[in-house]
Amino acid sequence: MHATDAQSLVPVLSSDSHQAERFVTLCGKVLLTQGPEAGKRLEACWLPWQRDALAAIYQCRESLLIMGKGSGKSMTIAALAIGYVMLSALRGINTRGQIVIMAANIEGARIVFQHIQEAILADDVLRPLFKSNVTAKSLTHEATGIVIQIISCSMKNAVGRRPILLLLDELHEMAQLGEATAAVNQLRQGGGNWGAAFKCISISTMPINAPEGEFRRQLAYARGVRDGRIDDPDFLPLLYTFPMAERPDLDPLDGATWWRGMPSLRTEHQPGTMDAAELERELRQVAAADDTESFALILSQRLGIERNDTDGLAESVLHSHWSRCEQVAPEGPYQFTAVGIDAGGTDDPMAVCVARKRGRALDMWVTQFITRTGYERATANTQEVYDLAVENGTLHLFDTSDECQQAVFDMVRQAHPNKVGGDEHGISGFAQALRDATGHAFESVPQNWQLSAALASLESRLLDGAVRHSHCPLLMSNVENLLITELPSGVRKLTKRDNRLSGQGYSKIDGIIACINATQLVDTFGQRTFDAARLIG
Repeated sequence: MHATDAQSLVPVLSSDSHQAERFVTLCGKVLLTQGPEAGKRLEACWLPWQRDALAAIYQCRESLLIMGKGSGKSMTIAALAIGYVMLSALRGINTRGQIVIMAANIEGARIVFQHIQEAILADDVLRPLFKSNVTAKSLTHEATGIVIQIISCSMKNAVGRRPILLLLDELHEMAQLGEATAAVNQLRQGGGNWGAAFKCISISTMPINAPEGEFRRQLAYARGVRDGRIDDPDFLPLLYTFPMAERPDLDPLDGATWWRGMPSLRTEHQPGTMDAAELERELRQVAAADDTESFALILSQRLGIERNDTDGLAESVLHSHWSRCEQVAPEGPYQFTAVGIDAGGTDDPMAVCVARKRGRALDMWVTQFITRTGYERATANTQEVYDLAVENGTLHLFDTSDECQQAVFDMVRQAHPNKVGGDEHGISGFAQALRDATGHAFESVPQNWQLSAALASLESRLLDGAVRHSHCPLLMSNVENLLITELPSGVRKLTKRDNRLSGQGYSKIDGIIACINATQLVDTFGQRTFDAARLIG
């Protein structure tokens, strides 16, 4: 989670380092047969993480390797298999052993197998050492009798096998099969006859849907080892997955962070298996299409973002009770008035919530303002909501952002609030402009645990039936678009639901954020104080 590059994520192991170094040297001699580096030895163009990962895998009994599609997993594992055969031959061990490549189906298993086969056929030294069997879908190293064979995931294929090396390809796809766990366990038990020499390596991308079955079990175990909750020095978790929940400070749209899911990106500074510019093109294309499922697929398959990482919690009280609130109507008298503001971005609306407090009850009026350019850049679905809000009188369009800002200042003056505030990191210069225009200081509402506490306060009022608000179509849409995720620290993070990125996306949540900001101001500054002076004679 706190690694600074793809290499530093791989743990450095020292046990049996001499044999590990011999193993890595042999892996590096494997010929590449695909991509821009075809014809070169792996050692001539591999990335540091690959070398370190192969050394660490050799020193562990079991490994789970998760990284984005196109990162060179299959080629790396193919080199591992060939290196293992050749080291066994040099050391005179593992005679007549089996290297089993298992996937959800034969077509899937054939991907790694073809990398192995093509590398052997292209090498004048290796080619005479192996014979192939098309019917059995296998390669045999004649001197040692070690067989490399592919099988599909089923108990029928697993029973009776005793692999010296077990390679599980695209584990998340295998996990969807009913026999996956039983078949994998059968092969593990068979491999146990080899003792410490047996190794199991699982490779996978992150599925678009929530992990399930054998993949979910292995992923949970790997995370436990990685996080230090499980002590297992023989298990290697190589999880190139984007830490959405653990590192909310990271932005998945920042190209400098893409190595977390795609450690083999090709840039002007390093070789790789996928061009960084191509990944950027993919991300921009699906983002522009406003296709949530396609975006989720790219994020999971390329960056290793687990759907559950950001969609962890069910709907909150806010989602289930907001539409049940009564329509707000001025009554008074009110004890305290706060104005919560979400200044938005270039294409987002500016949202203003005037919250008036009566005892525990809150009455909330929400109005939003957007430039015509922001309206025109919105998706068709968002424009439909905007049109309903304009008709409702709760969204106003202006030609410039300065006009939007002046309209916000007018609302603040008309509300005669006790406090005004919001995110201090909104539009640059907004706080000073507010003070100059209205005379009110802009109170900072930190967008961290304090916002989480304000959300909890608003939810408790909702449960008590103590909230009334303006039932604006845009405000109702804001609530639906709000994604609430609980972080390991217990703080709840508020983001947009549409593409599950940290605050990025096309959906709008400005109105409900303004409401939560207003709630925080009420809770912080609007509590009734007890005047002891009246008790003094």
